[in-house]
Amino acid sequence: MTESLKKRSLEILACALDGAQALSPAEVYLRRRALRTWEFREGELTRVEESPLEGCALRLVRDGRLAFGASSATVDFKALRKLRGTLESLLTWSPQDSHRMLPRPQEAMPEASLKLAGALEDPCLLDGFRDAEPAESGPRFWDPEFIREVEALARKIDSRIKQVVLLEYAEGSSEAAVANTLGLCVGKNRTECSLHLELLAEDGGEVQVGSSSQRRCFRKDLDWKRTVQEAVWTASARLGGRSFAPGRSTVVLDPWVAAEFWEFLAGALRADRVQRGQSFLCGLEGKKVGSPQANFIDDPHLPGGVGSCLFDDEGVPTRRRGLIKNGDLTDLLFDSYCAGKAEASGAARGAVAPDAGSAVRDSFQAAPVPDVSNFYLAGGDMTREELIGGVQRGILVVEVLGMHMADPNTGEFSVGISGAAIEGGRLTHAVSGAILAGNILDLLSHMDAVSADLAFYGGVGSPTVRLADMRVT
Repeated sequence: MTESLKKRSLEILACALDGAQALSPAEVYLRRRALRTWEFREGELTRVEESPLEGCALRLVRDGRLAFGASSATVDFKALRKLRGTLESLLTWSPQDSHRMLPRPQEAMPEASLKLAGALEDPCLLDGFRDAEPAESGPRFWDPEFIREVEALARKIDSRIKQVVLLEYAEGSSEAAVANTLGLCVGKNRTECSLHLELLAEDGGEVQVGSSSQRRCFRKDLDWKRTVQEAVWTASARLGGRSFAPGRSTVVLDPWVAAEFWEFLAGALRADRVQRGQSFLCGLEGKKVGSPQANFIDDPHLPGGVGSCLFDDEGVPTRRRGLIKNGDLTDLLFDSYCAGKAEASGAARGAVAPDAGSAVRDSFQAAPVPDVSNFYLAGGDMTREELIGGVQRGILVVEVLGMHMADPNTGEFSVGISGAAIEGGRLTHAVSGAILAGNILDLLSHMDAVSADLAFYGGVGSPTVRLADMRVT
């Protein structure tokens, strides 16, 4: 599939430009995506949806001026030539910035990286849709009978689970190609599947709903039993919730919860936001931002990672980035524009290496920006039980509310939390109605232990994390 799309991108590049290559260096980005979703509510199939998407984007750059446009008419050369003409006229009005340029072809990916990536670009490794492949052993996530299996397992784990409120399963495939008039032409493809559960727990008239999600590249890697266990835990752990005595205490973040904080942190590591002064990490490049336990990595070569790729969405080879090492901010996420800007200004010189390769497009209609691929906090050596066993007084947080209100410029947050109290190294009673407030930098600096149970939730992963001396109200 990818080879045909690469060929198509070169055809579009030639035909859309129609001899105008000399006017402006140009880039074509093609993307195809198909997604199928099954939704079950209270045991009944309520939605089956097919979501095909195909489109093309053009970028023109001339004398530091950039124009961008997108079209769903990937086979209509007349429409694409018209789009190119519109973009040429827009270049006149575009602000000039000498750092805006299209990436040039780079050296091939080193053989070691190709092996590490697990042949990510090989289409024969990709899952297909259910009706395009033979029946598999194991659960059929789209089958109503699967609901019965989920219910049976959930009640076996905890008899207080009464119902599967929502089960949503989706699977799809996508491919993309990028080509420009400087000679670059690369492609990539992938599949993806996801499972989301919401379970209802009831005890003594009190009702709580817990949820969990999982996303993987391959259906065979989707551990649905773990998703059920996590959903059971988040529902039952909140039954009988009591208040938590305010004051300084140890806070333990469940991996699911920690990943929400790290997703917010990932946004602050984008070089474009740092360069615009819209990140709480501005001016901290090369400096200490956390404890020695804070080791954050973005790894686009992670085998089986949902964000794994050999090339980014500008066609630049990717690399593994140690963004925060032993608490020191050592790298940022760069696309080609941000890397050129940092290199020219010398702002990051001596602190981080401004290397491109982290460009991401949310869709064909979006221009590339720097972002994470597979971003995670590295795990430690101790077990989760050992980590909790070392807490004399604290709270294990299994849910946060209000993270979307955190301030990306300052890192300040104030979230509602619920979970379980920890007393003498043991989980005692459920906790609800507590508030954790502070700054993401506080979380990084107060991190005193991480366990070995690294788990990914989409493109963000975390182990269980222990934070010492945090203020809970």
